[in-house]
Amino acid sequence: MKTGTVIFDLDGTLIDAVKLHGETFVQAFKDFGFDIPFSKVLNLVGMTGIAIATQLANQQLAKKIYDRKTELFFEWFDRFDEIEGATETMNELKRRGNRLSIATSGNNRVMTKVAERFGWTFDLIVTAEDVVRGKPDPEMLNKIKSVLPGPYIFVGDTRFDKATGDAAGVRTLLLGKDLQKLTELLDMKLF
Repeated sequence: MKTGTVIFDLDGTLIDAVKLHGETFVQAFKDFGFDIPFSKVLNLVGMTGIAIATQLANQQLAKKIYDRKTELFFEWFDRFDEIEGATETMNELKRRGNRLSIATSGNNRVMTKVAERFGWTFDLIVTAEDVVRGKPDPEMLNKIKSVLPGPYIFVGDTRFDKATGDAAGVRTLLLGKDLQKLTELLDMKLF
């Protein structure tokens, strides 16, 4: 059986925190005097937090809004869980000899806390803080490709993940479109 590197997005792919990200952004915007509807935030989830704050508010306050959003995320950290089958799927992929990586628009602090909470380990983690350009730019995936051996597959859940994978020349599967459950990866010929 051929092995390779399986790259996962985090939010909406391994954890069900998309709604929580939206809620914490909406509250952070309110804290700075912006009334941004949840639907507008949700439409941009997958981009970096700074990019979302810049697009929906303004450049001058983007970092402060994003920092506030991150504080709220930690305060409400118990309001999400792993996506069904995430731990099982990753453990089995590792057992079969594959390398696992993360490419997330989130930050290192959140990624560290999530990995600790679920007991997950990865061969390489790349967050928005580790690159100059976030998704849909291919920089995250290209960084992973420069460190870990191929072949590669990217598992995500948004149009930004698809665009990132396409731009990096990496086969991309979207949860909810190409996969109904993460455990389906275990029955596929990935490489």
